[in-house]
Amino acid sequence: VACETGAESGIHMRAKQVIADRMRVALPAWGGNLLDRPNPPTGRDNLRRPYEGRRIDIPGSDAPLLEVHQEFVMDGFIPDVHAFDADGELLIEIRYTHAVDDQKEERVRAGGYRMFEIDLSGMDRDTPHDPDAFERLVLDEPANRAWICFPGAEAAWAESKRLLDERIEEINRQIEEDARREQREARQRLEALQAEAKDKEGRRAYMRHKLRTRHLPALAELPGRVSPDRIASFTADLEAQAADRIAELREGLPSALDRLCMKPDEDD
Repeated sequence: VACETGAESGIHMRAKQVIADRMRVALPAWGGNLLDRPNPPTGRDNLRRPYEGRRIDIPGSDAPLLEVHQEFVMDGFIPDVHAFDADGELLIEIRYTHAVDDQKEERVRAGGYRMFEIDLSGMDRDTPHDPDAFERLVLDEPANRAWICFPGAEAAWAESKRLLDERIEEINRQIEEDARREQREARQRLEALQAEAKDKEGRRAYMRHKLRTRHLPALAELPGRVSPDRIASFTADLEAQAADRIAELREGLPSALDRLCMKPDEDD
């Protein structure tokens, strides 16, 4: 453990000294991150349709340093390198075994500082013994560095996200207005259909009344014409007339034919 701690301390010291000696360092590119700042910003409207905001890309660059301080005590934390470039205060962390912890990152963000980290944890074991290779890895390698905090880029991303959210809000308002209009139009169509149906029913009722009027006298007589007593009397009269006619027809028939004609049948 002591050897590992000594090696880490030695790597840190050499990396910081290289930056202090050369008075320059390559700044990493900034392009957001998938979790906190997807780039470009994204969002969806109430219909789940996707939208994108303006992409924020800041390329990496070589930054001459105006001042460099090692182990500079700040408000509650100590960066590995405290420097100034053309854009102001710049904090640099050297990672060999331990990344920047959450507490330090929170303090950096609270102070609005720019900070990036140079990750030397994956370097070849022979690199520390090659001064030129080690120097290039610390100063120039774009793949081993990333921003911990970049207020300017993050503010630009936040503005892009704000504009996107406003755009989506406007789209959602239009969606809601369209939905309300469609509901009004559907209600109006239903009311029109109901009014038309009511009008048709009224016309049908009028025609029924008009056609029925001329039959009212007959309709008034109908209950009496179909009363059970009248039907029974009418049936009795028909049966009597039929009996007389049958008797006339049977006269003169041979007895065998008379029996055959008068024999009951299931279809009678």
